[in-house]
Parts: sequence; structure tokens; C-alpha cells
Amino acid sequence: MFHMTSLNSLVLLLLGVAFLTTSVVANFNIPIYEPPPIWIPPITEPPPTEKPPPLYNHPFLPPPFFHPPYEKPPPHEKPPPVYQPPHDKPPPVYQPPFVKPPPVYEPPHVKPPPVYQPPYVKPPPVYEPPHVKPPPVYQPPYVKPPPVYQPPYQKPPPVYQPPYEKPPPVYKPPHEKPPPVYKPPHEKPPPVYQPPHKKPPPVYQPPYVKPPPVYQPPHVKPPPIYKPPYVKPPPVYQPPHEKPPPVYQPPHEKPPPVYQPPHVKPPPVYQPPYVKPPPVYEPPHVKPPPVYQPPYVKPPPVYQPPQEKPPPVYEPPHQKPPPVYQPPYVKPPPVYQPPYVKPPPVYQPPYEKPPYEKPPPVFEPPYEKPPPLFHPPYVKPPPVLEPPYTPPGCSPPPYGHFPPSKKT
Repeated sequence: MFHMTSLNSLVLLLLGVAFLTTSVVANFNIPIYEPPPIWIPPITEPPPTEKPPPLYNHPFLPPPFFHPPYEKPPPHEKPPPVYQPPHDKPPPVYQPPFVKPPPVYEPPHVKPPPVYQPPYVKPPPVYEPPHVKPPPVYQPPYVKPPPVYQPPYQKPPPVYQPPYEKPPPVYKPPHEKPPPVYKPPHEKPPPVYQPPHKKPPPVYQPPYVKPPPVYQPPHVKPPPIYKPPYVKPPPVYQPPHEKPPPVYQPPHEKPPPVYQPPHVKPPPVYQPPYVKPPPVYEPPHVKPPPVYQPPYVKPPPVYQPPQEKPPPVYEPPHQKPPPVYQPPYVKPPPVYQPPYVKPPPVYQPPYEKPPYEKPPPVFEPPYEKPPPLFHPPYVKPPPVLEPPYTPPGCSPPPYGHFPPSKKT
């Protein structure tokens, strides 16, 4: 009985504790740990390694053009142009993409070790005895010889020149101009008689007759040439850019240090003792004797003969030239003018009115309506795919773009 009671009380106690714990925990909002969702990356198709050949679009062949019945054109009109069918361009030849070969590995360059150079050994100095200069040889002093006596210079007396006598002028008689030569008066010859000019009779011109008008056939406009509608070519597929793999760079190896031999100080250079040279002998100075200057002798004056004025030049008296003879004025005879003759009147033929001619009727060909222009059916171009887009068979990316490639 006691065991049953204790069991019931234990169950009630556990229920009360669970109820209290649930209500208290619910009031405190304790976060319950949830493991993060496992993200499954979308399956992406690898980029194509080879560029697919472009799709060959067969050229659109328009329907046959309607040719109206042939009408022989007039001789002055050009025939219509000949229809040329469209040219079929062959499909392009497929060129596989260029694949750059991988770089060739070159091992690192190893510099050979330096060659050992032994240190420089200086040879010992060669000893030379000091140079001894011989004593100077005695030179007696220089004695200048006395100067040679030069007697004074005497200028010879000048040579006498007699005075210059100008000869008397030569007499020239006065110039006499010869009298002018008489010229008789010029007599003009009488004019030559010119008979009166007679005009020839006029040439008769027949009346003008207008030619009949030339027949001009009506202009026939050629039918319009059919132009097919413009079809935009599909966009060219550009494969994704693939970054080439990095070029292998071998690790840098520091070269070994260069061997420096130890520094050896050279022995000191021998300096011989300084020996002062003996003094140079200088003989005593002897002043030279003074130079003799002869006395100055003034030269005698130069003789100038007396100046003589030349005699005056004779000029003959001025003579007026005689007057020039002018012959008397003679009036020329009058010029003869022939009498005026009136020309005869010009003949005018009677005017004749041309007969009236009715122009021929203008021919108008019957009007032919051109055939209607044929428009081919509209072909919708394929949609242009711009990134980001979802490739076929793949789910859309979670963040609006695909994960970056590991190659870039």
C-alpha cells in the first residue's frame, strides 16, 4: 500500500515538474538549436572546350517574280534589266580553336664559384747609391770689345733745277658754220579718182516652212524590282574566356658569397737621405763702357726757285650764227569728194501664209495595274542570352549568379 502511494506521488511530482518546466521555458523563449541546412550547389555544365560550328541558315528564296507579257519597246527605249538570281554563299569551314602549348620548364641557372686569385706580393726595392754632381767648371768673365768709330754723315748739296717755262698758246681761228642747204617746198600729188561703189542686188531667201513635229511615244515606267526583306543574322556565340595557367617560376636561389682574400699591408718604400747641392759660382758684374754719340750737324736749306705766273689764255670774240631760212607757206589743194549716189531699194517678195496642218493624234497605250508586292512571312529571331541566365537543365542560382570558377 505504501509502495503504491509512493509511486503515485512520484508520478504526480514528475508531471508537475514537467508542466512547470514547459511553461517557464516557453516564457523565457530559449532558442532551440537547429543545424544549418545543407546547401547543395547547382549542377553546372562545364564550358565547351570546342567552339561549335555556326548554324547554317539556308538563304531565303523569294517566290518567282511576276513577269508581265513582253511588249516590244520602241527603238529609242532601253530594254529592262535582266534578273539575276541570288548568289548562294557556301557554308564557312570549321576552324578548331587554337590551344597554346604549355611552357617548357627550364632549370635555374647556377653560377660557377669564383676562381681563387692569390694575393699580390710586392718585390723588394732595389738600392741605388746617391748621385754625386761634379763641381762646376770656371768660366772667365765676358769682356765686350770697344765700338768702331763712325764719322758723321754729310748730306751732298742739292742739284739746281732751272725754272720751267710754259710755251705760248697756239692761235686757233674762229669756226665758221657753212650756210644751210635750201630745200624747195614739197608738192603733194593730186588724189586719184575713185569711181562710185555699186552694191550688188540682194540674194532672195525663200519663205521658211516649219517641219512637222516628230512623234514621241508615251513613256512606260518599268515595273519595280523586288527586294526581299532584311533578315538579321543570329548573334555569334562567344565562348567564355579561359585564363591561361600561370607560368612556372622556379624558386630564387641566392648565389654563394664571393671569397675575399685577407688584406696584406705592403712594406714601406725606402726614401734616401736628402743631400743639398753645392752653390753655383757667379762671376763679378763688369759695367760696359759708354757708347760714343757724334755731334749733331744741321743740314743746309733746300733751294726753292722763284714762282712765275703763266701768261693769260687768248679767247677770240663771240660771233652770232646767221639765221636759218624758212620757205613761205603754200596751202595744199582741196581733196576731191565724188557725188553721193543713193542705192536702189531692196526687193521684198510677197508673204505667203502656209496651209494649216492638223497634228497627228497622240497614242496612249492602255493602263496596266502592276502586280501586288509579295511580303514573306515574319520569322522571329532567336532570343539573345545575356548573363546571368539559367542554362537548360539547371536550377537557378540561389544568389543571382553562378559560383566563381576555380580556374580564374
